[in-house]
Parts: sequence; C-alpha cells; structure tokens
Amino acid sequence: MGKLAFMPAMIKSFAEGRFINRAWGFILRVLAILVVVAGAIRWVPLWSYTVNYSTGGIIGLVLFQLIFIIAIYMVAQVLLIRARDINELPQSDYMVMKIVSVLLKTIGEIMASSMMAGGFAGGLMIWFVGYNARYILYEMGTIIPLMGRLINSGIYAENMFVGGLLFLIGGILLALFILLLSYLFSEILLATADIAINTKKICAGHSDESADGHLG
Repeated sequence: MGKLAFMPAMIKSFAEGRFINRAWGFILRVLAILVVVAGAIRWVPLWSYTVNYSTGGIIGLVLFQLIFIIAIYMVAQVLLIRARDINELPQSDYMVMKIVSVLLKTIGEIMASSMMAGGFAGGLMIWFVGYNARYILYEMGTIIPLMGRLINSGIYAENMFVGGLLFLIGGILLALFILLLSYLFSEILLATADIAINTKKICAGHSDESADGHLG
C-alpha cells in the first residue's frame, strides 16, 4: 500500500504550487490554440459580407479582416507568454496569490488587446461602410464584451466620420481602462503576498531572538 500512497506527494505538490503552475501553464497554452481555431472559424464567414458592400465597403472589410487576424495573434501571444511566466514562477510562499496575479494581468491584456483591435477595426468599418457596418459590428460585439454600447454610439452618430472616430477612441480608452484595473488588482495581490512574507520573516526573526535569549 505504501507504493500506492501517492496522495501525500500530490498534496505537497498542491501546497507548494508546482501542480497549479503546470496546470495553468498547460491551460493557457490550450486556450491559445483554441483562440486561433475559434478565430479562424469566425473569420472565414465574415467574407460573405462582401456581397452587400460597394468597393469602399470591400476595402473596409479587408482592413477589418486584417486587424481581426492581428487581434487573434495578439491574444494567442498573450496566452503563450503568460503561460511561460506562470511556469517560470520561482517556488515561494503564497504561490496561489502570485499565480492569480498573473492570471488577472492575462485577462486584462486579452480584453485590452481585443478592444483596441476592435476599436480600430470598427472605426475603419464605419468610415468605409457607414450605417451598414452595423451587421458586422454586431457580430464583433458577440465576441468582445463591453463593446455593445460603443457600437451603438458609433453607427448611430449623425456624422459617420465622427462615429468612426468615437468608436476608435472609445475602444482604445476602454482597453486602457481595463488594462489599468487588471494591473491594479494584480499588484494589490502581489503587495499583499509580499506583506505576508515579510511579516512571516519578522515574526520568525523575533522567535529566534527570543530563543537565543532563553538559551543565554
């Protein structure tokens, strides 16, 4: 039975964070592959909109599709980079907090990349296609959270140039705001972990001094 008692080693791995490191590194790599596959599946049908657009609209759609590919690449790269960061985290106390800190940054970076790319792509579509851009933008709104209100403000603007500009600037500002929030919460977690580690060291130092005093 001793050879089959693998749970103590597994529990120790859980506690030290090694298993969680590897698991989340693997999960993020799988997600990167799924993002590329899902992106390709959504990317191909969007070309069908060319039948509804004039030459200017087709140019806008081509630019939109190019930015769509760039967005997929950016998100996949974020996932792969953060998977490596999690795997390379040095073993220390409060590993879970450090892993969650990286995951919070990952979420913010994914959303920021998507929104920034969406802002550029949507702004270009509104400039080239005008009100008829609403169909493809609503498709984009199902992929990127928080873009719905921005889409409505862009396509229903009285002036399409202003609408496209609002969409572009709004996407960038929204991306920066999400990124700021994710980094803020990530750094709060790291600061909390550092405070806990330092407090533990101080307490350990006081305990050693007390022990030396009793021995003296």
